[in-house]
Amino acid sequence: MSENGEHPKRERKDLTGELYQNDFKKPGDNLPSMRGFVKIDGKEYRATAWTRYSQRDGKKFLSLSFQSREAWEREVEAAKAKKASMTATPAENPEAADGNLPF
Repeated sequence: MSENGEHPKRERKDLTGELYQNDFKKPGDNLPSMRGFVKIDGKEYRATAWTRYSQRDGKKFLSLSFQSREAWEREVEAAKAKKASMTATPAENPEAADGNLPF
């Protein structure tokens, strides 16, 4: 498993995929219950699933969402860059230097 909790990229047959339990999920948060990847028409997608309960009869079901792997990877890289800039020292990020603070 990679540092972001995803299983490594691997070759899949078309119209197949897998979902794994999300170990980062905490009760009451909005994170998906499960996540993984699927391949449809030769293209990889990130799949996420949330456990839900029907309002009508209370039966449990999964609500699914799909995003292209490329778009998901761009979001991951943007999040990493944002985190890095927030933890950078003033020498690494001149905008974070005390002289540039608006107060």
